[in-house]
Amino acid sequence: HANAAEYIPLILFFLLILEINYASPLLLNFIGAGLFLGRILHAFGLYGRKGPNPARFLGTVLTWLALLTGAIASLIQFAKNL
Repeated sequence: HANAAEYIPLILFFLLILEINYASPLLLNFIGAGLFLGRILHAFGLYGRKGPNPARFLGTVLTWLALLTGAIASLIQFAKNL
C-alpha cells in the first residue's frame, strides 16, 4: 500500500538512530512491535470489507503511534547527547 512507503522508512530510520544512540532495547522493541502489528492489522483491514473498519483504523493508529514514539524518543536522545 502506498502509505507504507511513506511511514515505514521513516520509522526504521528512527529505530536506527535510537539504536546507534544506545536507546533502551524495550523502547526499540515497543516501536518495532507497534509498527509490525499496525501494518498487519492495516493489511487485514484492506483485505476485508471496503471502507473504514476497526482493523484498518487500529492499524493506522498503531503505525502513527510508532512514528510519534520514534520521533519523540529520537529528540530526547538528541537532547541527552548535547
